[in-house]
Parts: sequence; structure tokens; C-alpha cells
Amino acid sequence: MTKAEIILSAARPRSYWTEEELVVASWKLSNDAFGLDGFAAQFPDYNKVKSVLMGKKGLVAQKKIRKKREGGRTYYFLLGEK
Repeated sequence: MTKAEIILSAARPRSYWTEEELVVASWKLSNDAFGLDGFAAQFPDYNKVKSVLMGKKGLVAQKKIRKKREGGRTYYFLLGEK
């Protein structure tokens, strides 16, 4: 699976996630892809997940996930897949 597919797979059980929840859920599915260098089995790497979400060709740009800031928190909403 690609990193984008891992994140989408992690997001599917629910319609929305806090940013932190989505980072941890993605890491739990693949700590090799989203683990902190040198500590992949113990800790997620926020930047690795964020780059797949927010990059120029990321999931938000592809309109597969929507990002929303509310009350000082960031939420991600799974959109219909095309």
C-alpha cells in the first residue's frame, strides 16, 4: 500500500478525526511508513503523515480528505473517494 492508501484506510472507520488521532491511527497501521526515525515501533512521526495529507499532491489537494480548523483544533473529514 502507498502512504496515501494507508492514511485513507486508517480514516475509513470514522467520518472525521482530530489531527492527532489520524496521525496515531495511520502510524498504528504502518509504523514502518509513519514511525519516528530510530523509534518507529514506539512513536509516530507527525511530519510524515502531514506531508501525505498536505503536500502539493496530498490527500487534501486531491479532495479525498478535507481539513478544518475549529476551536483551536484541526480536524480531517473523509470525503467520497473518486
